[in-house]
Order: sequence, then structure tokens, then C-alpha cells
Amino acid sequence: MKHPGPLLLDETEIFLDTSQDTPESETHKSAADLLLREGRYAEALNEYQVALTHLGPQSPTKANVLSNMAAALLRLGRDLEAEQAARDALDINSRHRNARLRLARSLMRQEEYLTAAGEWAIISQLGPLTDAEAKEKDECEQRGTKAGLEKLKGWGNQILGKFGLSLDNFRVQKNPDGSMNISVATE
Repeated sequence: MKHPGPLLLDETEIFLDTSQDTPESETHKSAADLLLREGRYAEALNEYQVALTHLGPQSPTKANVLSNMAAALLRLGRDLEAEQAARDALDINSRHRNARLRLARSLMRQEEYLTAAGEWAIISQLGPLTDAEAKEKDECEQRGTKAGLEKLKGWGNQILGKFGLSLDNFRVQKNPDGSMNISVATE
């Protein structure tokens, strides 16, 4: 599974093709969009799946349908499938903002905070964040930092455990000059 870095993907042109799209695709997409707005997510998902069968492989409409499928899947709690649908949309159009948002949200729900933070960085480059999105991004970064520190602490305890110690045996104090002092904690 490929995870994009925190920088916007290269600036190469995106080639989209609507020549293989059929009129039925728009009918099913419109019906699915209405069902999604009404909160009928499972029914919307079925209509989106039918719409996909009437779309060409590089269709901009296909990217939209896949992104909206990701939204329905997120609402249904099917986070892994939502992630895949969003990634499929981004394979067609790497600058699809809604697909990136849905990918970031699915990754956060899977507690993949560092990968989600990379997606939020790309979303920020695609355009300004709303207040709610900025709040989500900050929450993701905070949780990512916490998860990273917990992982580092686990590694430290694994190494120190060979000597009968853990990080809890040490105390870190900041000195007035800004330096740090590490000492063995006494009970």
C-alpha cells in the first residue's frame, strides 16, 4: 500500500477522459448523490457501484463517484474500504480535495495518525482549510505526536528492560539555562 509523502504530488498534467462515460452513469450518480444527502448510505453505495460500471477508467466523474463512495463507507463505519475508495479516486486525480479529506479521515479512524498528517499537509497545499478542517488537522497532529512518543517510549523500555530498568526509573528536569538534567528517580 503506497503512502504519499507530506508534499503535494508532482506538477505533471493529469489526463482525464470522459469518452467512455455513458449517460446511465450520470443517472446513477445523481440518484446516489441524493441518497447520500438523505443519509441512506447503503443504498447510495449500491447506486455508486452501478455508476462505476458505466464510467471509463480515467473519467473525472469516476474520481467523484469513488470519493463519494468513500464518504458513504465512512458513514457506514467501513474505514478500510473507505480508504481504498479514496485512494482509487486519487489514482485518477491526485488533486481531488474531497478524496484526500476522506482518506485523511479514514486513516485517523484507523489510528494511522502519521500517514493522516501527511494527507492533511497535502490538503493544506490544495487550498485553505475551513475552521473545522483545521481543528481536525490539529487533532491529528497531536494524536500523531502522542502515538510517536508512546512508540519511542516502548522502544526505550524494551532496551532498558534488558538491564532491569524502564524509562519510569528516570526523571528529566529542565535547568534554568534551558539544558536538561536526567537522573535516576528515587522512590
